Amino acid sequence: MKEESQISADFLFHFTTKIEHLESILLNYFMPFYCLEKLDYLNLIDSKTNDSFEMAFPLICFCDIPTPLQKNHRFRFGDYGIGLDKSWGIKNRLTPVVYTHKYSMPSINLKYFAELYERLSDNKITEQELQGLNNHISYLLMNYKSYEGFAYIKDQQKFDSKITRFYDEREWRFLPIDCNGLKLNLTRDEFESKTILETENRKIQKDNKLKFRLSDIKYLYLKQESEIEPFLKTLNTKYSDSELDEIKQKICIV
Repeated sequence: MKEESQISADFLFHFTTKIEHLESILLNYFMPFYCLEKLDYLNLIDSKTNDSFEMAFPLICFCDIPTPLQKNHRFRFGDYGIGLDKSWGIKNRLTPVVYTHKYSMPSINLKYFAELYERLSDNKITEQELQGLNNHISYLLMNYKSYEGFAYIKDQQKFDSKITRFYDEREWRFLPIDCNGLKLNLTRDEFESKTILETENRKIQKDNKLKFRLSDIKYLYLKQESEIEPFLKTLNTKYSDSELDEIKQKICIV
């Protein structure tokens, strides 16, 4: 018998700002998108910007926060959401983020690999070998996140001026698996280019959908009761009447 946790949920939650995004998840499953992060935990300075390195990684984010404690998280990420069994997440290789800071041993080791990559890229190493090393380092970095730092505000194309304690997000991530010939990181310039970002998002999403069954879903969050019927009507292109009834039973109004 497993001891019941007082601080971890039995479900993984994904929140978004628009009901259309939630509808898309139910119609097309989850898909990874590139997210820009400041890698200040590496304690490395980018000579081009004279600031911490910034990279965008393809991933899908979830939180492990019990329902009664989600208010602040929903305020930041949106009130529309979906909660799925954590056992589903584990089977699909989702993993908790490792939160770190620039004085920790993992950060010091990651810094060594990053510096090694920079040195190797200037020497005679095949492009395929260099790309392989780049991907391995990217996979490592995607599993790490700053304990606290500056969040990127996408619609303003800048990092926030106030410090966010990312540790409070209790984040789990899905990382794309089928990535042959694909980029596992983008520079900030590439990320902020609409054309490049849309192209790379489409490439990474093609073979990396994160699927689920209706039975994996525990909660669906909407903002108002008046949204329920239009929401179900949008979904009837994929789901049967009995399945729509099942979906309706999972809806909660926040």
